[in-house]
Amino acid sequence: MGGAADGVLGFRARVHRRGPRMSSIETVNAKYVFLDVVGYSKGRTIEAQSHIIHALNRVIVEAVGASGVPKDQVLLLPTGDGVGIVLIDVMRPYDVDVGIALDLLARIAALNAEQTDRQRRFLVRVAVNENSDNLVVDVNGHRNVTGLGINQAQRIMSMADGGNIFLGPVVAERLSQRDTYQGKLRELKLQVKHGVMIRVCQLVDPSIPSLNSEEPAPLHDEQGEGIPEFLAVYMALLLKHNVFVRSHLAPRQAVALVPMFSMMASDLVDPLEKPGVGPVHRVPAEHKDDLAALLEYYQGIDVWVLEAFTRFFVASQVEGPGYRSFFEGKEKSLLVSEEGRRVLVRDWPKIARSMGVG
Repeated sequence: MGGAADGVLGFRARVHRRGPRMSSIETVNAKYVFLDVVGYSKGRTIEAQSHIIHALNRVIVEAVGASGVPKDQVLLLPTGDGVGIVLIDVMRPYDVDVGIALDLLARIAALNAEQTDRQRRFLVRVAVNENSDNLVVDVNGHRNVTGLGINQAQRIMSMADGGNIFLGPVVAERLSQRDTYQGKLRELKLQVKHGVMIRVCQLVDPSIPSLNSEEPAPLHDEQGEGIPEFLAVYMALLLKHNVFVRSHLAPRQAVALVPMFSMMASDLVDPLEKPGVGPVHRVPAEHKDDLAALLEYYQGIDVWVLEAFTRFFVASQVEGPGYRSFFEGKEKSLLVSEEGRRVLVRDWPKIARSMGVG
């Protein structure tokens, strides 16, 4: 029995010696600058995507190098369509992490200004966070980081819009005590993964062209609450052009209004891109600013096609998902109700403001 026990203990001892020692896990002050490309694969060729990653890698190396942080105190963690920059035990200057984030945005803006191909222009969203996390060695023998700080940085970043810089609570507290950042921290309360609420700050400074100081549109978690973006834009367009819509509710006109406003919304939410040409509009470009001419164009389509489209739209976008109460009138999909307006403003305030909907 003793031999068997010794054998088991001996095996365990050998495994322990081969594995990482607990003393090899070191707790460090980790400052994070996490960023990814907004809409990385949307409407872009593989070559354009590769170009963007190459350009992003170059500006990251340049920005980190310009910060003066020693190379042995920097980790660069690729995330597919972005990078996590980790600064290890770097305490000076006090805003080194934010400085790198701003430098990155400026360098990307400069690249975009010189780039003539729309597919190769890009925006990034950035989160800056800080925490005492663990420095570890990963399966490939490379240094890596684990802990709350890195997880939080990724979640905060996912809430931002292109050109935004979001600051985690520790970073926001650090900067709030400095003259340079007075009046430049907008407090936000965001819902991240699993319904967790987190208070962060958005860096705002209208004097910096490359920094998006606009309040971000609400982003919902996975199967989150709130109406879809497409329906929000569709409803906002109807409210913006409410007078026009109400004056064209005769059956032959109304049946053309639904596909017309649906295509207008699609062009705003999901623009088509043709390689080497740029955006291709679903709505005829020569009519896009003239609603009367546009309606006449859609009325020229066979009525049975318009009716079939409208029935499908109502079933899939309105009644199926349970949004019937957001519309009023017999048309079921052209007159936004007061409840619909309220939900639009609540869920998508940025879209509502852009359309002049209060």
